[in-house]
Amino acid sequence: MDAKPFLIFNILHVKEHQIKEIFKFTKENFNIDNISSSAYELKYVNLIKQFLKVQFDNPSEDFVKYILNNVYDGIKTRTIIDRFTPTVKNTLTVMINERVTDKLNDALNTSSESKVTIKERVVEKDTAEQEDVKKKDDDLIITTPEELESYAMIKVVSSSIIDSERIFYRDNRSYFNILVDDNIRKWVARVYLNKSRNTFTLNIEEKTTIEFKNPIDLLDYKDQINEVISKFN
Repeated sequence: MDAKPFLIFNILHVKEHQIKEIFKFTKENFNIDNISSSAYELKYVNLIKQFLKVQFDNPSEDFVKYILNNVYDGIKTRTIIDRFTPTVKNTLTVMINERVTDKLNDALNTSSESKVTIKERVVEKDTAEQEDVKKKDDDLIITTPEELESYAMIKVVSSSIIDSERIFYRDNRSYFNILVDDNIRKWVARVYLNKSRNTFTLNIEEKTTIEFKNPIDLLDYKDQINEVISKFN
């Protein structure tokens, strides 16, 4: 399998905390010592995750005993361990569910607060925003994997100068817009994807159309992209 298409496909599944690790493999930041150190750490992170997953699904006697050593004052006999094993398993499940629920609630609250803040800041819509509203038709707009890959690439290249959560996208019928703070006046790039060729335009005075083959090629324009983003940071 060709490595490049494989990377493009999997970039859609990258988690936020993995973006900085991917960024280490770009030409400007490639350092074998840093990558080796990260690989060593990631190896044990994965091993620890695998161990904990097994314990969450089916706690071992040693794992249950370790927990009881911190909460149970009596002698940890085999009978006691067997009796507490289901309790430990259920407790872990409840704890994880509670943490997930808390995270979701925090995310929903933050999203709502951000939208309110942005709405309060925007008093008048500029001409560009009005054009976007006119063009937008939710029933006709389909966001493609290639457009999402372009969005992910810009998040990767800009992660060193801006919080990746501030990078948003808006899909329009004629182009795919990538912007800062979900504010149309802070648009960074407009990506145009079609069968004949792929191009993008940056928010600079002399708006030059740049042609590219695959979304991963946007990594080559890191400096130009970050120069635009720095205006809104």
